Amino acid sequence: MATPTEARIALAQKLAGLTGRKKVDALLDAQDPRALVRSLPAEDLYFTLKEVGLDDAQELVTLASPAQFRSFVDLDCWRREGLQPRAVLPWLRTALEGDDFAQKLKALDVEIVELLLRETVDVWDREEDPDREPLGHPWTSPEGRYVLDFKLEGEDLQALQRVVGTYYEEDPLQAVRFLEAVRWELPSELEETALRFRTGRMADLGFPELEHALKLYAYVDPDAALPTESSRPAEPPGFFLQSLGSRGFLDEALALLPADGPLRIDRELVYVFNGALVADGVEPGDLDGVRRQLAAARDHLALGLEYAAQGDAKRGAELLLTAPIARIFQVASGLTLKRKFRADRLVQGGFAGFPGAKNTSWFDAPLGAAIEGLRRKRPQLAVALEREGGGHELRPFRSRKDLALVDAALERAEALAQLAQRLGLDASQAERAAKAARAELYADVRLSELVIHLALQGRGKPVEALVPFKPKAVVDAASWALVGDKASPELERALRQALAGAARTDVEKQMARELGDYAMVRASEELGVLRGEAAPEAALLAGLPLLVSPG
Repeated sequence: MATPTEARIALAQKLAGLTGRKKVDALLDAQDPRALVRSLPAEDLYFTLKEVGLDDAQELVTLASPAQFRSFVDLDCWRREGLQPRAVLPWLRTALEGDDFAQKLKALDVEIVELLLRETVDVWDREEDPDREPLGHPWTSPEGRYVLDFKLEGEDLQALQRVVGTYYEEDPLQAVRFLEAVRWELPSELEETALRFRTGRMADLGFPELEHALKLYAYVDPDAALPTESSRPAEPPGFFLQSLGSRGFLDEALALLPADGPLRIDRELVYVFNGALVADGVEPGDLDGVRRQLAAARDHLALGLEYAAQGDAKRGAELLLTAPIARIFQVASGLTLKRKFRADRLVQGGFAGFPGAKNTSWFDAPLGAAIEGLRRKRPQLAVALEREGGGHELRPFRSRKDLALVDAALERAEALAQLAQRLGLDASQAERAAKAARAELYADVRLSELVIHLALQGRGKPVEALVPFKPKAVVDAASWALVGDKASPELERALRQALAGAARTDVEKQMARELGDYAMVRASEELGVLRGEAAPEAALLAGLPLLVSPG
């Protein structure tokens, strides 16, 4: 017979394998669905409700405890800019179907309900304003003193009337204080009070404050020894995190945990993954955004764990139980930020792109995509490093293999930067030439195009500085550079001699050959269009953004 711990883990695994209505049905078909629903983490129930929709899962809301119901509102009705009072209405409508509506209403911060009524109801005292006429749907309080003029219709109107009626049924004196607060309290003070309560509860659910969440992505030395942690709280395991699918090394390590292992680390995993949501401002109500962010956070943790365990899944399982999982997560932050800093130095040093281009480089694919991905707020891997046709698609880092791919790309990019420097193509000079040409989109110019420009400009002779072409010179240069519709041997010779003369190391020589090959393809494809064209825009229209002066 399974122990209670094993039964809880088995339940989480079962629910993780179900989606949509099947998950709801599994909960409702239990021997005691009310007890089962109330035993589950509130955030997991919330995500299930968002997945299915309140209309199709209202049974779960009615079975949920008042504390769980309050968590649903905490998760769904707040944004970074503050409380969205009207977002509370669907939850109140759904809760009306249960036999504990009064308890659920009482569990909500009264300030939230007061803010909701301030937006949807006009309240006045008949003794102070006896001649006032209502404009909506009036409701008079039981003692006859207050008139509530509701601005809503249908089910929303019924829900709010039930709310006010419930307050009077539970405590008439408190209900009067409630209406006076709706009339006179400042919304800012009400929201500040409600936010303070909500912040504490969100921390209990495993959602850290922003300041602490951002530390998960701060740089730490990935090679420093991990601290140890001897104990963790025993909490119910969640099923939403387990439903995100396989993520390589992390799942290999999880599979090697002892029977009670998932239970021992579940709450800490929740804290780390929820921290990722908070750090990047993903609202819990945005289910698609939550799924994307949690999947990325799992990838991030998998990278940190694989690195710390040196690829040994058994060692990874030991670390999950003995080291702070937040610290393992930070290992991945340190690894990716080291590569980001390297890419930043490359671009900001003036060797890989125009000074005015914040997140782009002048490298061609796939190196350009690799640099751009690394320079993101959360560094990402360019898919083009894995396969041809990846374009500018990016994805989170997942493994040490990904680090090796980007390290090789950085080495190649640094070699190209050295080539560009020796050719006289530092960023400031290139930017001055682009601005002189009034090329508003100069940030789109790539290194291969600048190299072609130099070869056309010098026509086989050394060039001291990059200067824009005069309009007519574009056509003359194209005539020299072409034989038929293909690049001429003279152009190829000039281009390859310049690149070979700038290369020093083996990596630089390899990159010089590759850049020369790509530049020749670009020249053959595009220069033929320029023949017979004298307009300054000819080069841009041809798809080869050479730098052309206005006149």
